Amino acid sequence: MTFTGEDLGRIRGSIALLVIVAAAGAGAVYWTSQQLQAERNATTTMEAKVAEARSRVSRVQLEKQELALHYPEYQALISRGVVGQDRRLEWIETVESLGRKHGLFSLNYTLGGQTLFQDPAADEVRASFDAFESPLTLEMAVLHEEQLLAFLRELRSQIHGLTILERCSVERVGSGRELRFGPQLKATCAIRLINLREKKKGA
Repeated sequence: MTFTGEDLGRIRGSIALLVIVAAAGAGAVYWTSQQLQAERNATTTMEAKVAEARSRVSRVQLEKQELALHYPEYQALISRGVVGQDRRLEWIETVESLGRKHGLFSLNYTLGGQTLFQDPAADEVRASFDAFESPLTLEMAVLHEEQLLAFLRELRSQIHGLTILERCSVERVGSGRELRFGPQLKATCAIRLINLREKKKGA
């Protein structure tokens, strides 16, 4: 078979066309591969974002559940004066009022200045709260032990704040021959009044 110049021209044109088509095909394959990889990357990124969003939703739901569970307790602490500013004037008024109510023969008190509560018992709340304490010293003359205990029980339930009875020393002052309704015991009690304050954000 013989080829003419015209045939050679057509072959050259066909070869050129094949080269162009092959190059275009290779380019299309490469472009398609790149597109698929980009789509895979986008899918992976989207899946990661969806997983993160789901995780956030789960955390929010868990926080809501915990808040709903503990919110009543937290409100009760606020109502009791455990959380919030100290109420020194109310503390004094409560002590004096209960002293009269329980018929103590004498009642002297000293309320010291407020300091940070350093007891390890407060470690669990330090991340969210600052804990403070105020020392309260009571000196009382009473008829008998039950009168003293009743006063201390009601003081603990009525005072706005958390009370810790640190120590209480009792000594007899009567010989038994005095008047039946005279003071028979002298008590000195050391109490710590605790209150918590929420930390400021960023503190």
